[in-house]
Amino acid sequence: MKAKKRISILLAFVLAIMALTGCGSSGNDSDGASGKPPEQTNISGPSKIINIALNENLVQLDPHDQSNLPGYIVWTTCMEALILDDRMGNYEPLLAESWEHDSEGLVWTFKLRKGIKFHNGEDFNAADVQCTFDRLLSRRNELQCSIEHWTLLEKCETIDDYTVQFTFSEPNSMALMAFSSTPIIPDEAYAEHGDDLFHKQLMYGTGPWIFQEWQDGQFTHFIKNEEYWDKANYDSYYDELYIRHLTELSTAIAAHLAGDIQVNLKTGGIDEDLLSLYEGTESRINMINVESGMYNYIGLQCSEDSVFHDIDVRRAFEYCVDREAILNEILGGAGKVPVSIINDTCVGFDASMPPYTYDPEQAKELLANSSYDGRKLTIVSNTSTKKAEETLLAISENMNAVGFNTDILITEPSTMLDMRRSGNYDLFYVGNMHNGGDPCQVLNLRILNDAHKSHYVNDELNALIEKIKVEMDTTKRNDYIKQCQWIMREEAGPHSAIVQLNLIEPFDHGVTGIDLFRDGNFRIKYVTYDPALVP
Repeated sequence: MKAKKRISILLAFVLAIMALTGCGSSGNDSDGASGKPPEQTNISGPSKIINIALNENLVQLDPHDQSNLPGYIVWTTCMEALILDDRMGNYEPLLAESWEHDSEGLVWTFKLRKGIKFHNGEDFNAADVQCTFDRLLSRRNELQCSIEHWTLLEKCETIDDYTVQFTFSEPNSMALMAFSSTPIIPDEAYAEHGDDLFHKQLMYGTGPWIFQEWQDGQFTHFIKNEEYWDKANYDSYYDELYIRHLTELSTAIAAHLAGDIQVNLKTGGIDEDLLSLYEGTESRINMINVESGMYNYIGLQCSEDSVFHDIDVRRAFEYCVDREAILNEILGGAGKVPVSIINDTCVGFDASMPPYTYDPEQAKELLANSSYDGRKLTIVSNTSTKKAEETLLAISENMNAVGFNTDILITEPSTMLDMRRSGNYDLFYVGNMHNGGDPCQVLNLRILNDAHKSHYVNDELNALIEKIKVEMDTTKRNDYIKQCQWIMREEAGPHSAIVQLNLIEPFDHGVTGIDLFRDGNFRIKYVTYDPALVP
């Protein structure tokens, strides 16, 4: 089975090389429509055009309605928020030069920078911030940015041309993350075009790159903003930037080896069994290793008629899974076994929590004394989850060995999303991350609000999550997070962490300025070239 899979991977790789080098094609494709990098001529030194492969497609352009990584990458490249985050809980001024809030954390006041222009020539001022938040508040239950970040915001008010004030219905401990996650759009352009501003690909921002074009499934193209307001601190070597949406990893690797791309970004990192394809390229390509907070976990259906409503069944599951074997034998040791879905990249993490114990005998005893009736359970995952089939087969074998009766199912991502939203599952296996290293968003959406219909309810846990959402005192808030970590561990649900992943992302030597965050996100807006990094 493994040999056949390896042959399939190599065959796909060879075909990708042939396609990229033009073997068997007419050679008449234009650069733009074909998604091929433009040819470079008469260039001294490295090309002034950088091509970055990304293994996911952009779905649409509305910067306030993005729910996947490509959407985040695109808007952060050409647009900007009031403040900038490092995805680890630290923030600095961006379009705002300063901010403050009252003692209760209800009223936030931002002073805006002067002298900044949007790419269409509009001056940036408070009218643009007001326009942005009027849009978010008027479509509170529609736009993803509103749903994720602004449920507690009551109003945005313009104090003067360069001062805005925000009022919340209750303290919002996630306010800084929310402000850093909200791109500011130009007031006049939005008044003229409305949502067509994005449908017509008029992605006017204030960032260092000017949006040019998005070809669905092929590329997103930017040119350098020569009038960037912060050029003293960031002036890229490159004049043009292409994000190449190459969803087939073998195609992306072939393009990288051929020199058609300079960076190969993949959510979850390059698969370990494909790393050998990069052997011999060390003089040109650097493999960047990131110890990330991305984790894969099992979600349990805990409704009253489910077997996992019984805590002994949940605990039997925890003891029966050999996480170390999954990490080392399936994932090549590229990561670690986490102690909780709240892991060591999170604020409030309690490092004293012991690791999971693999104890099949204990699992057998718990299951034998539980209410489990032997019914068939299906473990489901999707095609985009790293090593999903191999991992599910290992978990199924572990479970069956202690008395469970299981099989597995691999679906398309959209099918599995529908299953989770409806609660139509026994166990699901997916990856996740904590944005900015803060577990509050995951706890709020997936535990308190039960976005994936696990039907798990713990009043003590829910009360703690409510406190985390509004507590402005960092010490108290971190203590609430620690308590949540322990409750979920002791309750063995509704989520069980399986592995925490390391990411390996290949860069050409000299390419720098791309942020590879521990939460699994990427930011490319500050990409540049430094010859001192070339060996």
